[in-house]
Amino acid sequence: MHQIGDTINSRWKLVDELCPDSGQANTFLAVDSLDADDSAKYVIKLLKVQDPKALARFDKEIKASFALKHRNIVKVKDSAYENTATPYLVTEYCSGGALSAEKISTLPTVDRLRVFEQICEAIAYAHRDRVLHRDIKPGNVFLETSDSLTPIVGDFGLCFFMDDKNTERPTATKESMGNWEFGPPERTRREDHPSASFDVYQLGKLLYWLLSDGVILDREDFDTPYFDLRKTSCDHAVHLAYDIISKSVIKDPERRYQTGTQMLEDVKELVMFAENEGRYLDCDIPQSCVFCRLGNYDWEFLGKHNNDRYQFADYGLSVRQIPEAPFDPWILFGKCGRCGNVQQFRLDDRVKRSSEWKNVPASPHTR
Repeated sequence: MHQIGDTINSRWKLVDELCPDSGQANTFLAVDSLDADDSAKYVIKLLKVQDPKALARFDKEIKASFALKHRNIVKVKDSAYENTATPYLVTEYCSGGALSAEKISTLPTVDRLRVFEQICEAIAYAHRDRVLHRDIKPGNVFLETSDSLTPIVGDFGLCFFMDDKNTERPTATKESMGNWEFGPPERTRREDHPSASFDVYQLGKLLYWLLSDGVILDREDFDTPYFDLRKTSCDHAVHLAYDIISKSVIKDPERRYQTGTQMLEDVKELVMFAENEGRYLDCDIPQSCVFCRLGNYDWEFLGKHNNDRYQFADYGLSVRQIPEAPFDPWILFGKCGRCGNVQQFRLDDRVKRSSEWKNVPASPHTR
């Protein structure tokens, strides 16, 4: 059993214990005794169990860590796992520690989403290099420094190489894969060829965790009354984030985003939406007036009917239907209850594709 003060491979001196019992390995803080300036700290993972399965997993983690060179993926300094008494892996030390509910609780939504975007970029990069992480959770994401919001994805101990033709897997047939809090339903069965949607499911739960101040989502219950964040939040970015969660935290792998890259495209739009204080198009969410900024809009909807002219006297507006037009306009009106500012949206089929309003009031002509 190794302890503080030991030197590994005549180089890495153990100076502090980080994780005394992390499954099949012990984790220490170490310094490089070959470096004249030994103030730099590193993390060294020492393999405890050296059976073939443990060595195979450690081999994969080392290969993945060396292969994936990304700003938000942990950087490897040194390793040894063959012909050594103590297989080890040395990586950069992230002094900010692992993500925790306490660290995110004071962050505004936009900062939480920026953190999540960087995590998605790291996983999307890994997917493009044909590597699945399979153990995405807050404990495996670290902050680069104590005053930084730069996340670093680490611990590729359960990773899978999608191009690996080796049929011998270090995971037993009935052995669960990954963590139960964030893992998808299929984690309970071994798959010879798991897909990137495995990671997508975990990313969706991590997004929920970030937005909920650290609540671990129970299965796919994000839209049930107890877990639905939209019930208590008027934050428009949270509502848009739910569109992403609903495409990732799904029991059926085929209905999820199929890769981290697909998911990242929507996440980038979400971050841009939050940064620009965008409005989620839902009539049930209070929409503040763009003019006075104090009142909210009350919504009324005018649907199709046979008259050639729409009139809405309460709003002081009229909309003339062009007789030769191949479509009928559907008009959504919003009027500020404080200053009377009016917003008008045309929701005919041609335009609606770019104006996806939800919970639109019923047309007075169809009531």
